[in-house]
Amino acid sequence: MEYLEIPYCVTIIDNCFSNPKLNELVLHDNIAQIMNFSGNNALTELIVPIGATNVSVRDLACLKKLIIPATVTDYRVINLPALEELTVPYITTKQLEDYAITNLIDLVYNDSSVGGVYISDSTGNEKYAPTNFKTLNIVGSGYIGCANCLNGYSTIEEINVPNAISIVDNMFAGIQNLKKVIFSDNLLTLGASVFYNCSELVDVNLGTKVTTIGANTFENCNKLLRINSSEDKVILPSTLTTLSTGMFKNCSSIKSIDYTVNNNTVIPSYFAYGCTSLTNFEFKNGIVEISDCAFEGAGLTEVSGEEQLTFIGNRSLASTKLESVNLDGLSSSGLMMGGAFRDCTELSTISINSNVTKIGISTFEGCSSLSDLTPFENVDEIGSNAFRGIGVESLTLWANLTSVGSGAFNSCVNLKSVELSKMISVTQIPYALFGYCSQLEEIFIPAHITNISAFAFQFSGIKSISFDDDCEANLEEKSICRYVFIRKCCV
Repeated sequence: MEYLEIPYCVTIIDNCFSNPKLNELVLHDNIAQIMNFSGNNALTELIVPIGATNVSVRDLACLKKLIIPATVTDYRVINLPALEELTVPYITTKQLEDYAITNLIDLVYNDSSVGGVYISDSTGNEKYAPTNFKTLNIVGSGYIGCANCLNGYSTIEEINVPNAISIVDNMFAGIQNLKKVIFSDNLLTLGASVFYNCSELVDVNLGTKVTTIGANTFENCNKLLRINSSEDKVILPSTLTTLSTGMFKNCSSIKSIDYTVNNNTVIPSYFAYGCTSLTNFEFKNGIVEISDCAFEGAGLTEVSGEEQLTFIGNRSLASTKLESVNLDGLSSSGLMMGGAFRDCTELSTISINSNVTKIGISTFEGCSSLSDLTPFENVDEIGSNAFRGIGVESLTLWANLTSVGSGAFNSCVNLKSVELSKMISVTQIPYALFGYCSQLEEIFIPAHITNISAFAFQFSGIKSISFDDDCEANLEEKSICRYVFIRKCCV
């Protein structure tokens, strides 16, 4: 017997179809229960009828396709070694993580509102990843659950989710070979870290109606190139209400990000941190703030719209490849956050609002191409290490300075001359101010300087120091000479 049709039956029990020649079975919709459907047969496909509520299928060595409808509320699938395609109503959290099927190719969820599935080997407790699991289709509607339930399914390459409204946190995290994901316009919410560590992910279609994307959603997707685009660019849905922390952190292949924002929007912390292929970014109308580390380590060579920024956070543009930047919209406190442009070694041109009065700690530290400080002549406070290691050759500290932090010009290896006489409100040369300025060989100390702090010229090139006739500056130990106070230099 190769073909069997069951027109009417309420319950199917163990081993009903143990016939090695049976390869086709048709079950009608009035069947309510399939209890331990198993047996020695040649079935390759089994479609559970609509109306069934309780299903258990096991030990079918040839079965390649199994479809369980949304009416089923309790089901179990065990030891189907040849299974390639599976359709189930719903899988609860971690059940796929705990139990797996070998040779699973297509796993299909067809409803997200009912039931739960247990997939295991014959012992019910061994965990092993399927070898041919390539495509995952989640066709259920509504809220899709199962955080981390696909962790370890490294062979999945494509996921299709046509009906889901919401995807929970970590849903697809860690699927190492995942390359493409397609959602539809039904999708409204994408949870946090949904694609975290999907290192092979290249292409995602989010649909056009997404309003919320959680934190770190695409973190460490270092091959991601396309979102909602056939070209190598990221186009975020216009319905998105906010950008999220760490959204594209370490997505090192992203080249372009296009987005729509509301007024007074913030680029959040770590938004495009480590995006080394992201060479340009437009701060669109409404973006007023860049939070901490938002673009640190990105490949930015240029930005546009930055003149409207009013606040720049700690290390927000640090270690980028920016060559010039316009900060004409910056508020007086905007640069106070430390290291905003730290180690931007190509940065040579700055335009800055005259209302800016403070330069924060390490703001331009390591900007070795920055040699013109004229734009900062309205600034009255310079934080510690603010210009450490810049490329300036000649320095005249301006008249309205009231405070200069320690090490502010330390390690400026091109610095050859310094003029201190104009900054009359600053009476102290602070700690390590000109340390390691190896080409600075001479300096004049004007009369208003009352104290030279320790290590002010540590390991500099100073060979000659002259003092104004009226100068009575106190020289702290180790203030002028190298690491130790070898001699009373020119006192």
